[in-house]
Order: sequence, then C-alpha cells, then structure tokens
Amino acid sequence: MPMTSKKQAGFSLIEAIVALTILSIGTVTLYSWFAVAYDGLLRINDRQDMHEVLRNFEVQLYMMNPERESEGVYVFNDYQVAWNLWLLEPKSTGVYATGKPSNFDLGLYNVEFEVLRDGRTLGQFSTRKAGYRVSRDLFQDGS
Repeated sequence: MPMTSKKQAGFSLIEAIVALTILSIGTVTLYSWFAVAYDGLLRINDRQDMHEVLRNFEVQLYMMNPERESEGVYVFNDYQVAWNLWLLEPKSTGVYATGKPSNFDLGLYNVEFEVLRDGRTLGQFSTRKAGYRVSRDLFQDGS
C-alpha cells in the first residue's frame, strides 16, 4: 500500500486568488503610470507644434501691413491661426530723426489671434504691430 502524505505540492485556491489580485493591482498601476506619461508626452508635442506655428505666424505678421489686412486665417499643417486687428491709437505723421515729417502715416494696432486644431482652441494671444501708409510725396517741390 503506497503511503500518501498530507502535504501536497502547489497552491491552494486562496493563495492563487491573492497572487492574481496582487498581480492585477500591479498591472493596473503600471498601466495608469504609462497612460499619464503618454498623455504628458502628447501635450508636450502639441505645445512644441504650437510654438512652431506661432513662430511661422510671427514671420507672416512681420511681413503684413495692417493698413491692407485687418483679419484673416493662416493654416500651418493641422493648425489654424485666426487673427484680427484694430487701431489702438490714432494715426500720426511719421517723423525722421532730424525732426522733419516723413512721407508715412503711422498707426499702432492691437493684434489678437488664437491657435486652433480640429476646431479646438489651443491658445489665445495678443500683440501689437505698427502699420504704415505712404501718404505724402516728399519731393513735391521737384528737388
């Protein structure tokens, strides 16, 4: 007659359930940590892209004369920059360093713009820009 021992190799049902519970808690925690890190990475990438869009818009704004355009939308890749501007102070006659009036009328404009992606506003900004218009011929006397 073979001898049977009361000690059996293996896990009891309770031990297996406790082990699986600990494993699942660790897995959920690790997944949550990766999800938060991935969200942060996406937000950083969006911010970097938005800064690139703002740099491109800054170049467009530099080349633009507010006397000719008062609003518009620029598109850069998946982003849109919707902008408008208005005169902040009354226009005045420009003056050379010597004190003589120039042939330009100058105005200070407020520019407000927002960066959009997929119809969602990512940021709203404002700046100021000088505008000019040639209004006089300095050589009217023929000199």
